[in-house]
Amino acid sequence: MKISTPLTALLSIGMVLGASFNASAHRAWIVPSSTNLSGEAPWVTFDAAVSNSLFVPEHVALRTKGLKVHNPEGKLVEIANAHTGKFRTTFDLNLVTEGTYKIAMASGGLSASWKDAEGKRKRWPGRGQTANDADFATAVPKKADSLLVSRSFRRIETFVTAGEPTDTVFTPVTQG
Repeated sequence: MKISTPLTALLSIGMVLGASFNASAHRAWIVPSSTNLSGEAPWVTFDAAVSNSLFVPEHVALRTKGLKVHNPEGKLVEIANAHTGKFRTTFDLNLVTEGTYKIAMASGGLSASWKDAEGKRKRWPGRGQTANDADFATAVPKKADSLLVSRSFRRIETFVTAGEPTDTVFTPVTQG
């Protein structure tokens, strides 16, 4: 059986597109063992990781630095029994207050690149440095050649409820 050239081209394009979807960036995630619990002060265990496939811990563990847990009243509460392994982090949360909890990790950044008067590429912040928005105006020339400015936000949020759901933790943070 002979396959025509247009069909061969179409199949080749489909294979290339299909392969390109597998090359996506790593995904960070936090998943609870349960999302809706009942009883007196129930506990829930979480897995957290950064991986190629969603909810499959096979790349690196998600660190708990920057992790914030808000109880149904919007107050910060502590996690318990945190352990970071090679591929995933686990931790527990005691749902003492009835209602919906938000488990979140948020980060963002500001960066810039440009060419100086000699045509050399410059970057802000420098490698290994943390960007400070207040320093941006003085560190980055306003009319630099080939100026590129980038602001990024990343937010991971997971919700669990003990007893009757509440909506306090759903108040927008208006960033990211």
